[in-house]
Amino acid sequence: MLRSLPRVVLAGLALSLTACGGAGLSGVLADATTSQYGAKCQTQSASQSKELSSGAYNPATLYVHTWPGSALQTMSEANFAAALDKGQVRRTLIIARGGLGKTKLAESLQGQLCATTPTFTIDLKEVANALREGKTNVLRDQVLAQAGVAGKPAAATLLAELAEGRMLLFLDAIEETDLEVRPKVMAEVNGVSRDFPKAQMVLMARPPIIDADYGFAGIDAKLEIPSLDCKVTDTFVAKKRPTDEDRRQFQQFLRRFKLDEQGTFGVMCTYPYLSTYRDINTMDEFQKHATSGDVMTSYSTVYEELIGARLKKEYENLRWSKAEALDMIDRLVRVQTIAG
Repeated sequence: MLRSLPRVVLAGLALSLTACGGAGLSGVLADATTSQYGAKCQTQSASQSKELSSGAYNPATLYVHTWPGSALQTMSEANFAAALDKGQVRRTLIIARGGLGKTKLAESLQGQLCATTPTFTIDLKEVANALREGKTNVLRDQVLAQAGVAGKPAAATLLAELAEGRMLLFLDAIEETDLEVRPKVMAEVNGVSRDFPKAQMVLMARPPIIDADYGFAGIDAKLEIPSLDCKVTDTFVAKKRPTDEDRRQFQQFLRRFKLDEQGTFGVMCTYPYLSTYRDINTMDEFQKHATSGDVMTSYSTVYEELIGARLKKEYENLRWSKAEALDMIDRLVRVQTIAG
């Protein structure tokens, strides 16, 4: 039902839930004298509603890998939000390539749900840094900090309330944590249910390479933000290039370097080189630089820059330079060529 509602109606629905201490909230979080949570929730929900009604945010359609008791293939963001609100899933992994909007999805969901369920987004890079410094109970302290609780008595009361009631955590950037400390981060995450038995968690990450599901235990749902389809890509490009001349120059640049190719993912039309929001932003910058004549003089330059932009977080996490990452790719390609 929610999927069929107009965006403006959905925006109004989200905004209607944002009163301080709205339905589902009680105790410390509903009291403005002991917590800043209510005010933060109002701001988050108003921002989400504004982006939704203005068209600045495009709600995600998620591919379903696994979902309890269902053979669904896709799920709208609105239906996923409703499922979280009803407590239908406890531990969800959402995977997506970099630049497809994992963080924006978490922000949108938090704006929709924070007034009915205590909801927090945790940057796992910060958790890793704190664990490296020898700190303990890091996730708990992150929740207290985000709740803006005033004083130790209120903090103790809130922890007791969350231990008895519901809490929703969006966990971001696990793939950006140092490989040496990552097992400790996931041990902290997997230990949440010990202190907060009714907690729901959504881990947002790039597709795992080394460990199966990053060691996130007890997953009951696994979803994916797919690559952008051609329609979404064209719409986003039109927003960035609002005039016909701007779009003509952009398309001319893409054609010059054969970056305008179309492909398919299943039955979906895609542009392989414009398949994420980050890809589009990167190409937009490339074309502007090419116009000024300071870069983009050859095919190799363009594709090296594109690969470097796509892998930036990965090679930085490995403490490699872009040149080292590209050299590793070159060597892998040569090995496969020889083996073939």
